[in-house]
Amino acid sequence: MELWFIILISISIAALLKALINFTNKPTKNLPPGPFTIPIISNILWLRKSLLGLEPILRSLSAKLGPVITLHIGPITAIFVSDRSLIHQALVQNGPTFANRPPPGIVDRILSCNQHNINSAPYGPTWRLLRRNLTAEILHPSRVRAYSQARRWVLQILIDRLKSKSEPVTEDTVLDTYLIPKNAVINFMVAEIGWDPKVWEEPMSFKPERFMSSDGGKGGEVIDITGSKEIKMMPFGAGRRMCPGYGLAILHLEYFVANLVWNFLWEAKDGDDVDLSEKLEFTVVMKNPLQLEDDLQRMPYLKAVILKSLRRHPPRHFLLPHAVTEDTVLDTYLIPKNAIINLNLAEMGWDPKVWEDTMSFKPERFMSSDGGKAREVIDITGSKEINMMPFGTGRRMCPGYGLAILHVEYFVANLVWNFVWEAKDGDDVDLSEKMEFTVVMKNPLLVYISPRSQNK
Repeated sequence: MELWFIILISISIAALLKALINFTNKPTKNLPPGPFTIPIISNILWLRKSLLGLEPILRSLSAKLGPVITLHIGPITAIFVSDRSLIHQALVQNGPTFANRPPPGIVDRILSCNQHNINSAPYGPTWRLLRRNLTAEILHPSRVRAYSQARRWVLQILIDRLKSKSEPVTEDTVLDTYLIPKNAVINFMVAEIGWDPKVWEEPMSFKPERFMSSDGGKGGEVIDITGSKEIKMMPFGAGRRMCPGYGLAILHLEYFVANLVWNFLWEAKDGDDVDLSEKLEFTVVMKNPLQLEDDLQRMPYLKAVILKSLRRHPPRHFLLPHAVTEDTVLDTYLIPKNAIINLNLAEMGWDPKVWEDTMSFKPERFMSSDGGKAREVIDITGSKEINMMPFGTGRRMCPGYGLAILHVEYFVANLVWNFVWEAKDGDDVDLSEKMEFTVVMKNPLLVYISPRSQNK
C-alpha cells in the first residue's frame, strides 16, 4: 500500500514539474489577456464552473482586462468575447474564418452523430448541405405558411388544456404546458415529409417493397434516410436538431407571459386600469383568436414585448462555441486555430452604452415613433450592427429564427386573448434566472388564469 502511494505521488510530482517547465518555456504569443494560471490547479478550478457561474467572473475580468480574455480550461484554450463591435467583426466581417465548430469530445461526437447535424457540423460542404436542406424545405416561407393548420390544431390543444385547469379560477404552474407547441409543431413538420404524396404514392399504405431495390437489395440502397442527397424521410428526428434557437425560443414562452404579467402589475400600481388584451391591440385586430397569422403584422406592441424579453432574458447567455479555421487576429490579439471562441450574447442586451436603463420594461424602445413595426428599429440579425442577437449572427445564425418569432408571437397573442393572467395574490413576478438545459425562471411562473368572458 505504501509503495503504491509513493509511486502515485512521484508520478503526480513529475507531471506537475513537466507542466511547469512547459509553461515557462513555451514561446510567448500575443493571446488575449487572462488571469494568472497555475498549471493543473487552475484548470481544475475552472472545470468546476458552469458557463452561468462563470459570468460574474468574466464580467469582473472584462472590466480589468478588456472585452477579450483567455481562460485555460483543462487542455483547452477558451477565448471569451463580450464586445458587440468585435463580435460583429468576427462573425459578420470575417464570417468564414470564425464559422467553424471546435472538435467534439467523445460524448458530443456520439450525441451529434459524429457532427452530422447543423449545430455541430464543421464549416464546410456537409454543413452547407444541411443548411440548404432546411432553408429550401422545412423552413421555406411557403412551407411555413402551409403549416398554419397545424399551428391552429396545436393552439386548440394548448387552450383546452389551460381551460381545464382554470375552471374555476385556480393557481397553477403552466411551464409544462408550454412544451406542447414546441414538440407538436416540430413533430408535425418532420412527419409531413414522410407523408408527402408528391414523394410517396399512397403514403399511408403498407408497401415495404418500395424500400427495396429490384434485385432484393437492402432498403438503404434505395432511400437515403440521412437526407444527404434529397430529403424524403427523417426517421431520426433531424428536424428536432434543426436549430437550437427555435426550441429555446418556444421554451421561453414562460418568460414572455411573465413579462406581460409583470408589466400589468407595474402599471396597476400607478392606479391605472390595465387590460392586457387592449394593451396588445387585440380588441381591434384579433376578433377571433384563431384568425389568420397575417394579423400579427399589425401588432407592434406584441412584437416589442417579445423582443424586450429576448433582450433581457435570452434563452442562452452564450452562443454555441465557435472555432477559427486558421490563426487570425481580433482586436490586435492572436486567435489560434481550433481555440474555442465563446461569445457572450447576454452582455449585448445588457450593454448600458446601447440600452438606457437596461433592466427596465420599456417595449416602446423597440417601436418606431409612428407606431410602426418593431423590427424597423432593431435588427436582430446583426447584419449591419449588433445590438442584440438572441439567434446568433453571421453564417451560423439560426436558420429557424423567423419560424421561432412567428410561433412565439402566435402563441403569446392567443394566450393573452383567451385568458386573464394575474400573479398569485398580487405578488410581484420574480424574473430572476437559473441555468438548466437553458436559462429558465428561477421561480416558476405561478399565476391565476381564467378564460376571458367572451371566450368562455
